Amino acid sequence: MKQFNKAISVIVIATLFIVSSFGSYAQTKPATPILDDSSAASLSLAFSMLGAEVALNGGSYIYKMDSTVVASAATGDYASLISRVLESIKFEYSSPEYIKPVVIKYLGSDCCVFRFATSSVFNENRFTDRELAQRICTDKVLPVFYNMSKSFEANCPRYIGVGVAYQSKDFTEKYSLGDRHALVIIASKENIKKLFTYEITDNKFLENSFILLYNGSDAKRIEIKF
Repeated sequence: MKQFNKAISVIVIATLFIVSSFGSYAQTKPATPILDDSSAASLSLAFSMLGAEVALNGGSYIYKMDSTVVASAATGDYASLISRVLESIKFEYSSPEYIKPVVIKYLGSDCCVFRFATSSVFNENRFTDRELAQRICTDKVLPVFYNMSKSFEANCPRYIGVGVAYQSKDFTEKYSLGDRHALVIIASKENIKKLFTYEITDNKFLENSFILLYNGSDAKRIEIKF
């Protein structure tokens, strides 16, 4: 009987070792990168250039959307979506060349990232980077997501992104040009629809989103909670 119990114990231990080894292997299997190198570089360049122009011009070249800009931006595979989204929101942009959305690969699927700018300059002595990101998210980014779900059609990609370039400055420094920032949030169209129909909260939406905070061309992934 003791020999039988001993044999059972050996089998159980061996089974646990195999299961744990398989679990460990499963966790280390390569996954689809969130952003491949090309997409990460494209996104970084797009917001770095937009942020540089916002800082250089001090907000003096920030315009309101108009029909001419919408028409020039609505090209490519997602032209209909782009046109409807831009027509449904009221926002600012920088030079017309920057308003055309950037199409990248997110988790291996197409993601259309809309990019905008705000002429507001924030006092960096009053807000941390994260506090500024939360404010931009509340005032600028989430309202765009709320509005755009009405524009989704058959040609809508699986993922949509919204990014806003803005500037912070130390107002005690007379000649400071300030720091360039951009907040980029990428979400699935399913979660955007759920946000619009109040099936999920803002916090749940952000929890399920991919959020990047740029300082110049340097980016870091962050979480935002209200």
